[in-house]
Amino acid sequence: MDKIILSNESRRERIAIPIKPPAPEKILTARELEICRHLHQGSSIKETAFDLDLAVKTVRGHLERIYIKIQVHSITQLIIFLCRAWGS
Repeated sequence: MDKIILSNESRRERIAIPIKPPAPEKILTARELEICRHLHQGSSIKETAFDLDLAVKTVRGHLERIYIKIQVHSITQLIIFLCRAWGS
C-alpha cells in the first residue's frame, strides 16, 4: 500500500497515512467479504452469525483476521474503512 509520510520536525514524529486504501475485494476472502457486507449494512455480530449460519465465535475469528489484513483495531474503524471503500 502506498503511503505518504508526514513528519513534525519539532517532535520528530512520523505518521504514515494511506494515500488510497486497498479495495477489500482484493485482500479479503469471500467469507470475510460476506461478513463485512453484513456489518456494513448495519447487522450486529450476532445477527451476522445467525444469517450466515455460523457461531458468534467464528465470526469474531474472521473479524480478527480482517482487522489484521485491513490494519484496523476495532469494529468502528472497520465500518469507517468499509464506508469509505463502498460508500455509506
